[in-house]
Parts: sequence; structure tokens; C-alpha cells
Amino acid sequence: MKSEISDLKSQKPVAILGIGRIPFRVGSNATHFEMVDAAVRAALADARMEAGEIDTVVDAGIDLLDGKGISNTELLAAAGCMLKEEVKLEEDGATAAYYAWIRLRSGFHRTALVFAYSKSTSLSLEAYSSMMFNPVLHRPLGLTDTITLTLQAAAYAHRYGVGPADADALLQQARQTAARNPWLAEMPPAAPSTDVVSSPLRACDLPHEADGAVALVLGTADALSPHHAPVWIAGAALAVDTHDVGERPTAEIRSLCLAAERAFNQAGLKDPRREAACAEISEPTTYHAFMIAEALGLADAGRGAHLWTQDPGDRLGPVINASGGLISARALVAAGLGRIADATDAIRRGDPLALAHGTSGIAMQSNTVFVLSSRRPRAPVVGGRRSP
Repeated sequence: MKSEISDLKSQKPVAILGIGRIPFRVGSNATHFEMVDAAVRAALADARMEAGEIDTVVDAGIDLLDGKGISNTELLAAAGCMLKEEVKLEEDGATAAYYAWIRLRSGFHRTALVFAYSKSTSLSLEAYSSMMFNPVLHRPLGLTDTITLTLQAAAYAHRYGVGPADADALLQQARQTAARNPWLAEMPPAAPSTDVVSSPLRACDLPHEADGAVALVLGTADALSPHHAPVWIAGAALAVDTHDVGERPTAEIRSLCLAAERAFNQAGLKDPRREAACAEISEPTTYHAFMIAEALGLADAGRGAHLWTQDPGDRLGPVINASGGLISARALVAAGLGRIADATDAIRRGDPLALAHGTSGIAMQSNTVFVLSSRRPRAPVVGGRRSP
């Protein structure tokens, strides 16, 4: 009986009830507190809820980027965390959303607030990434995240014959979609520099760094009110590869393949190319966008670039990064949570099923996948009866 009750609790359906964010911009004068406060207020207003109705809070931020230890303590008031259970993750915002999703499915909480923030343009992300390597074996070599991403991009380009023309097709689409995104209206146009940063990566192949914050309100089915328009989390999964980049396959993203498989199985998704209407992905480079599309099952191996180079009228499968993607604007820690917010917007506009992806760690070590749906997931059959 105990195991059955535990199973029932672990299967509580969870929905996104509210989203909030601030416009991404370069060199924002707003403090971390002000950014988080604005995003949280917007998410609560969107969910038509007050801070007192939130049971648990999960936030994503990085002390080293904030320039102080335990930096979340000064943000808790902005998130209405007084006397609430709160936890901070030094990971991408999508990972924080995944952790909140697990907390709600446990049955111990009914509502959760998730927020992530970053002032990426006030520091050197390259210098920060160098601190993530093994201090004895790898850091003395001068490795950075861009260098390791280059190794992956070069291996992929060599194996499948992908080049700058393929990347340019993605960049053209990203500029067009970003121009229609009101949350990027305050971002300056991306400089079309073709200067090589680390071959084959050019400056234009890397994300346009930004400052910003994103917040979500999640709730279980029994927390819904008549005024809510829930976007259901049909499936979610997280997978983490080994820290040593040399022990991973270079031309594919193994942990993302695993996360996608798990999330799709939960959602009952058989063919993402036909069933998903859109996908919001977190691409650290143009070449990695092709690799991510393949890992999500949206293209065959080596064919990811064709999703951008083929004629739009002949394109099959979901629309990828209708928001403009990370190439257009990346507030590092808030990036994945922004992808979930964009996918939620797509469901609200009428798309039946959407995918969202977040990543963190050196060379995409950790990956999180969400499957969002306009329909409430069917409850599993437990002990001969369908759970409530």
C-alpha cells in the first residue's frame, strides 16, 4: 500500500500557470534584485496569484557571476520567499524548472515559483567558463567553453560536410524571427562579423549576450482555479554526461539524446517531427543547433542543417526557435527558462504540443527537455484503477 500511495503522489500532473520576464538588453542598469522582482511580479500577475499562494521556490543563479557568495539571499524578498522552502541551483533555469516539477509531483507541494537571472554583459563568460575545468589537468591548458564547443563543431562539420553557408541560413532566420520578438526589442542588432574566433566558429556563430530574468509559476492539477489557462508538462527529463569532454563523443550530444528519449516516453511522443508544432532550443553555436535538432529526433544524423537550408515551403516538422533563439540573445542562466516561456506562449497561441530545451555545463554537459501540451496528461493506471 505504501508503494502504491508513493506512486500516486509521484504522478501528479503539473501545469505552467504563469510566465513573467523582462526585456533582454545589453548593459542593463537594473540590479539583480530589480530584474528578479519585475519577472516574479509579472509571473504572479499572469497566474492571477499572490506570493502567499506559492508553496516552494526554486531559483537559478551563479555566485561567481553575481560577484558574491550566497547571492540568492538578497533576492528572496523579491521572490516572496518569506517562511517558504527555497532552494538555489547553480545551473540553467530549465534545470530549476525540472527540479520544481519533481517537487510538485511528489505531492508535498501544490504550487512553485521558479526564477532565473543573469547579467551576462557585465563580465567575461569566457573567464568564468575556464573556472569550470579540472584545475590540475585542464585549466592550465587555457581551455574555455568556446574552445571545447569548437572541438565539437569541427568534428561535426568534418563528419557531415557542414559549413558556413549552412550556419548563415540559420543566422538569417534567427535575425528575421528576433525582429518580431517584443522581448528582444531593446537588443541592438547582432553584428554580422565573420571574424574567426576559433575555427570553424566565427563571431556571428556565437550567442549575442544579454541581461535578463525569467520566472514561471507551476501548479498541480488540484491547485487550479477557473481563471487558469494551464499549459501542461506532459514530460520532462534531465541527463548529465561525464565532466571530461575527452570522454564524450565529439559529434553528438549524448546526454541530450537520453533526456529527449525519457521526456518523450513520459509524454507518449512517438514522432516529434510530426507531433510537435514547435521547438525552442538552447543553441550555444549555430553548429550545435544542428546537433540539438538531431538529438531531439527532428532530423536524421547529419541532416540538422537542412531544417534551415531547405525551402520553407518544403519543410516538415516543428518550427524551431520562433523566438529568435539564443543566437539572438542569451542571458546565460535564464536561457533555458526563457525557452520554456517561449514554448508556453506557443501553446497559448494554439499550438497543441511544444518542445523546450535547456543546457548548462562545459560543452553542453547537462541537458533538460520539456514536452508541453495543451491537453492534460492522462493519469497512469495504478493498482487496477486510474489515479486521480
